[in-house]
Amino acid sequence: TEDRNYPDAYKYRRWVIDSFNNDRPYDEFIRLQLAADHLVVDETSSDLDATGFLTLGRRFLNNPHDIIDDRIDVVTRGLMGLTVTCARCHEHKYDPIPMADYYSLYGVFDSSQTTDKQSIRLVDVDRPHDAHLLVRGNPANRGDRVPRRFLAFLTGPEPEPFQRGSGRLELAAAIASADNPLTARVFVNRIWGHLMGTHLVETPSDFGVRCDAPAQPEALDYLAVRFVDSGWSMKHLVRMIVTSSVYRQASESTLTDGSGAQHPHPNVAIDQENRLFWRMNPRRVDFESLRDAMLAVSGELQLEPVGGPSVQIEQVPSPPQRTVYAFIDRQNLPGLFRTFDFAGPDTHAPKRPNTAVPQQPLYLMNSQFVLATAEAIATRVSVEQCADIDLAIEKIYASVLQRSPTQREMELARNYVETGQAETGQAGSESEQAMGETGPQARSLDIWARLAQVLVMSNEFATID
Repeated sequence: TEDRNYPDAYKYRRWVIDSFNNDRPYDEFIRLQLAADHLVVDETSSDLDATGFLTLGRRFLNNPHDIIDDRIDVVTRGLMGLTVTCARCHEHKYDPIPMADYYSLYGVFDSSQTTDKQSIRLVDVDRPHDAHLLVRGNPANRGDRVPRRFLAFLTGPEPEPFQRGSGRLELAAAIASADNPLTARVFVNRIWGHLMGTHLVETPSDFGVRCDAPAQPEALDYLAVRFVDSGWSMKHLVRMIVTSSVYRQASESTLTDGSGAQHPHPNVAIDQENRLFWRMNPRRVDFESLRDAMLAVSGELQLEPVGGPSVQIEQVPSPPQRTVYAFIDRQNLPGLFRTFDFAGPDTHAPKRPNTAVPQQPLYLMNSQFVLATAEAIATRVSVEQCADIDLAIEKIYASVLQRSPTQREMELARNYVETGQAETGQAGSESEQAMGETGPQARSLDIWARLAQVLVMSNEFATID
C-alpha cells in the first residue's frame, strides 16, 4: 500500500528523544523539524532526520493535496494551536484565517519533496513556486496565485513573501520567534497538561477566539515569558512546574476534623471541577507509562536507549525496552493500544481520551506480560528467603507501591497468602513447622506472584495523585 511502513521512521524518534534528553532549545527544535536541510551542512548529521516531523504522516493513497493539507495541519495546530486547514475550501464568518493564508502555506510544502536516499528527509524542489488558490478546494478550479508567506493575521495585512527556497526556513523562523504570541503559550499549555492532568487551555490545539478562555491566563503568560527568557529550555520549564506549590499539592477534596470525620473542602463549592488548580488532579497514567512502570518494579526495564528499529512489545516474552520504542502499525493498530486510549497514530491528537472499559482489567488479569511481570516482582524481592509472611508482604508492597501496607491491608494479604498456600497444599509440613521453618521459602512462588499482580492491578499503581 502507499501508506507503507517507513523503515527509517525510528530515526526521527531517536532524534526527538535525544533532543529532549539533551535539552535542545525548543525554538531550535522547531526550526530543525521544519527546515533542517537549510540549517545542517553535514550530510551525515542525524539532525537531518528532524524533518520526519513532516514526512512521516499519512500518504492518503499518494494524493498530494491531502498530504500537504496534513502537513499544514500538524504544523499549525501542533505548534501554534491554529486550525488553518478549515480554510482549505472556504472562509468562515468568524475565523480570522482566510483561504489566502492556507494557500500561502500550501505553496511552501508544495515546493518541498522527500529525498530518494532518505525517505524521512525533506528538501526543496529545484524550482520553488507559489500555489494557486483552489476555489472551493477543487484542484480543477484554480484561482489567483498566492505568494508563499506567513499568516497575515499574525504579521499584518501585507506580510512579506518568503524569498529563500521553499520558504520553510522563514516559516520556521516566524513560528519559533519570541514575538510570536502563540508558540510559547501553546507549548507551555501542553507541558502543563501533561504534568497536571488538566490543561490551562482545555483545547490545546485550538487557541482561537472561539475556544474557552484559559483558566489561569496570568499563569500561562508568566510561564511562557519565563520559558522564552530561559532560552526556550524545556527542562527549565518542567523544573519550574514540578517544583511549584501547585504541583506539589495533595489531591484530596475533603478535610478531616479533630474527631476524624471528613467534610468536603470549602473550595469544592466554588470550583468543583478544579479549574483553578486548588488541589492536584488525580489521573490515570497512559499505557506507555503503565507498561514501563511494570517493567521497572519487576527489575526488567532496560534503561539504555534503543538507537535502532522498533521492538514488537506484543510478542511473548515481551521485550524489556521502554514502550516509546514500540512498533506502531498505523494501518492495523493492535487492539491493546486502543483498549488503553492510545492516540490515533495517523492524525494530530490534541489530547488522549480517558476511558474505563472492561477490557482494561481483563488485560491486567490475563495478559502473559502482566503474569510474567508479577512473577518477576516476587522473584526480585526474594520472598522465598524472607523470615516470615509479614516481611514478604512488606517487601512486595514496598517494591510495587513504594510504601508499607496498612494494618487492614496486611491482614487481607496475609489471609490471601495463607489461604492460597493451604489450597495448593504447600503450607509446609508438620516437621518444618516443628523446626520453626514457617517462612515462605518452603512455599510456592505462584501465590506471591498473584499477590504482586493484585497490587499491579490496583488503582493506586495506575494513578498519579
